[in-house]
Order: sequence, then C-alpha cells, then structure tokens
Amino acid sequence: MIKEGWDVSAAISSVRRESRSGRPEENPAVRQASGAAASDLAQIHQPDVNLVVWRRSPNRGIAGVAAVLVNTPGFDACLHGTPAVLGFRLRSVLKRAARERPRARLRFAADLSALVRRFATLTGSTSIHLHLEGIDDDACSLFHVDRRTLRLLTAYHGDGTEWLPEAAVNRAALGAGSNDAICRDRSQIRRLRPFWVGLFKGSAHGDDRFGIVHRSPPIRRRGGRRLLLRLDPSADIVTLHD
Repeated sequence: MIKEGWDVSAAISSVRRESRSGRPEENPAVRQASGAAASDLAQIHQPDVNLVVWRRSPNRGIAGVAAVLVNTPGFDACLHGTPAVLGFRLRSVLKRAARERPRARLRFAADLSALVRRFATLTGSTSIHLHLEGIDDDACSLFHVDRRTLRLLTAYHGDGTEWLPEAAVNRAALGAGSNDAICRDRSQIRRLRPFWVGLFKGSAHGDDRFGIVHRSPPIRRRGGRRLLLRLDPSADIVTLHD
C-alpha cells in the first residue's frame, strides 16, 4: 500500500557509510523534510536533507486546465531560458492549449512562473529547463537517483512521484533493474499528492551516495494519466546525463 500522507518519524532514517579506512562510520541521519510554506523548500540546503516537500493545497481552476492538457494528445512543453523568458513562453503555450479557460489558464501560468523563479533562486541558476508533459505510460517506474544537482517535480494531475525513506532502500541494488531488490519494504513507499512540490537532491549534489531514491508511479495498467512538471538547472542538462 502506497502512503500518500507525511509521516515524519518514518521519513527520518539513519544510514551508515564507509570511512576512508573502509570501516563503517555513523553518518548524520539522511532525512526528508516537509512544510506548508514555499519557504520550507530552502531546507534542501541542509546537508542531511535529500528531499523537501511543500505540502500545498490544490487549486480548482488550475486543476481544470491540467485536466484539459493531460487529455490533449501529445501535449509536451519543453522550454528553457531565464525565469522571465519562461514566464512569457508559458503564457503562449497555455493560450494555445487551453483557449476556453482564460482566467484559470493565466493562474496556471502564474503558478508555473512562480515555481520557476523560486527554483532559480534555490539553485542559483540564471537559466532553467522546464518540461511540462502529459504521461500515460510507466516510463521511469524503476527506483533510481537522478543524475542532477537539484530537481523540482510536481504533478498537477494524477499520481505524484513516489520515493523511499533511507531505511527502505538497498542502494547496492540501484541500477540492477529490480524494484523488489531496491525496495526493502514496499509498505514504506511514499507518494506526493497532486500539487505538492518535491525538491529532490540528486547524485550530482555534493555526496553522490545519498541522493533521494524515487520513481514515477506505474499507471499504464489502470489507464492513469499524469501532468508532470519537471524543473532542472539548464547547466545540469548540458553537463549531466540521466
């Protein structure tokens, strides 16, 4: 059973890592943090935090536009530029895709632009790569760590991203192609709710051994659809590869 709520006690877990001598040594708890305010996302800069979740409430108007977009065949907006440039281009993309909902469309564009600006501030990036896409398959359903510094994910429609607290992860199995081997306890799988914002620390951020382990939820079998926003620093796209 996937847990969609937030259990702080279960999200904080101790790990052990190898010292240079090869002997295990205690590492400060690798943990995940959450909050109800956008400012809580800044907790990602704490060295022992590999995921921060902003638990925000859905917006009915934006959700309506998201439902239109996710049911538009082939909807896929991939943009990059400064926050100001992205704000302009997003309004244009949404105008073409959701003409019948002008007020909600502008609200959606404003929400996306606000996330871009906040992400740019948190990452110190002047250029952001934005991908807003409709998804109806099981791509990225294997637990993994992104080869990124920081990545922002939020689902405006459908299931949010799933992730594992450290105690439920077998990192030695990452890359071997088996979720059963990676996940020690399926009851510990967590899932972001729609509109919640997740700021994910990847393998290219400092200590590459403790990026957050996560996946896209499997949806194909039950005919699910998702509208997912993904933000990356443009520099990551140029220099790093998934």
